[in-house]
Amino acid sequence: MAKIPIFQDSIILDSLIDTQLDETIYKVLKNEIEKKEGSFFSNKGGYQTVSINNEKICNTLLNKSVKMITENYRIFNSNFTMNALWINQNKKGNYNSPHIHPLSVFAGVYYLNVAETGGDLIFFRSDRSNQMLDINKDFIDEDFNAEYHLRPLKNQIILFPSNLVHMVSAHFDDKPRISVSFNISITKNG
Repeated sequence: MAKIPIFQDSIILDSLIDTQLDETIYKVLKNEIEKKEGSFFSNKGGYQTVSINNEKICNTLLNKSVKMITENYRIFNSNFTMNALWINQNKKGNYNSPHIHPLSVFAGVYYLNVAETGGDLIFFRSDRSNQMLDINKDFIDEDFNAEYHLRPLKNQIILFPSNLVHMVSAHFDDKPRISVSFNISITKNG
């Protein structure tokens, strides 16, 4: 007898300890908030910067992401590009509604401050077949889960296929949750 997993999606997690990176992110966030410019995509409450192009932030997160991707997937002769990057600040009760990251291959998030309660990164199964069949009442197995909850850690970087529907739940700490989200495109050389 054999059980063969098919059509598997994966997320990649690692830590990234770089105090200069963190200081730069805080400084950019402060400057962007003072400009009173921001974006509204998936954020419900909170603050999301417009796409930023800070060399230290972009290069550090891109280099780390390329290392994580090439160590976990067979990919050769390719160019990796950071095609969008923004900083998120979610205060108590703020959240991000379900969304995807179009026009990229991988989406990523780097966490500076995390919540002690709430603030989970939640991934949703996109085909919903498990709900149509009402199979969850019969099987307690991760093959049939409708969603996957991940509790982020401080200085953690998470990469995932950008087509995965995901959201961030509200948190109820007084301290804001601060993260950097970004998109990575991959093209073949030659």
